Amino acid sequence: MANKPLAGKSMAVAKRDTLQGLLESMKGRMQSVLPKHITAERMMRVALVAASKNPKLYDCTKESVAKAMMDASELGLEPGGARQLAALIPYKTECQFQPMYKGLIELALRDGRVVSIEADVVHEKDHFKDRRGTNALLEHEPYLGADAGKTIAAYAIATLANGMKQWVTVPRRELDQIQNSSKDKRPDSAWRLWPDPMRCKTAIKRLCKFIPCSPELAKAIALDNANDGAIDTEFEIVPDAAAIENKLAAGTHKAHAKTKPGRPKKKEPTHELSDAVPPTQEPESQPTTHEFERGPSEEEICAFLESDKTTDVERESFKRRCEGVGTSAATWLKATDAQIESLLNTVRDLINAR
Repeated sequence: MANKPLAGKSMAVAKRDTLQGLLESMKGRMQSVLPKHITAERMMRVALVAASKNPKLYDCTKESVAKAMMDASELGLEPGGARQLAALIPYKTECQFQPMYKGLIELALRDGRVVSIEADVVHEKDHFKDRRGTNALLEHEPYLGADAGKTIAAYAIATLANGMKQWVTVPRRELDQIQNSSKDKRPDSAWRLWPDPMRCKTAIKRLCKFIPCSPELAKAIALDNANDGAIDTEFEIVPDAAAIENKLAAGTHKAHAKTKPGRPKKKEPTHELSDAVPPTQEPESQPTTHEFERGPSEEEICAFLESDKTTDVERESFKRRCEGVGTSAATWLKATDAQIESLLNTVRDLINAR
């Protein structure tokens, strides 16, 4: 965005004026996607303040700044500010929008189906217990002395509207792997400046596989993954969206294990084990095909997916909900009762919103 300074103006003032002019030209577009409680003027102010604190943003291209501000507006997360919900990060001449862990919590709470989310890191001298099984328990008592030791894990826990709790714990070895896979290796990168908040964000992103996940939250996570470049194989879900109708239109589903006709027995949902190994899928060339005995919930969802009235946007929302509850759009028929119920509620919400 660098321009030659105008007469009587310093380079810094000229760059600020250029940025302000760009934001002024975007006011209408930003306001059209912003939630009602945030104005375009406020987004302009926080962007200008962010640039004044990090002048490298002035040297970013207009296109990247415009995209970053539209991403922030669509999610309704102010970059910078006291709440630290998101940030504008300059990568050479590219400005990128990055949600912070508090921003992910904000988006999860807006959905209404999540009552609270808390995340924290665990130090060596803390008392910490993560017990799984039929008598699950998460217990953390921070050490309050001068030196609590190194960070050994991060966790996130959510309380849902129905009173259920869900949590994940990510051990330090996995946090280090994710940090090392980040594309930003600069000394002032987010992972180096704020390692513990970034570890908390990783735990929250893992948690989002097991709680209701709105389209806005799913988009924020996708943006964060794309911009940071960090690889988290425990989180990444890549469903084949194009195969939804082919898989379900005839009422059949390809399975990777031989099964007798009828609906397969469903497993009760469990908390994620941080050291769990994802099940190995057999090659796609060796599937067996069988008919599922659909119940009323499955029939209602299939009717929605097969209807001519269902739009591409609605199908994308359904796909994101599948990812949010820990399944995929191509294999949702194998989901648990709780997952099916969540998908059914999403379908009904989408139909009611027409």
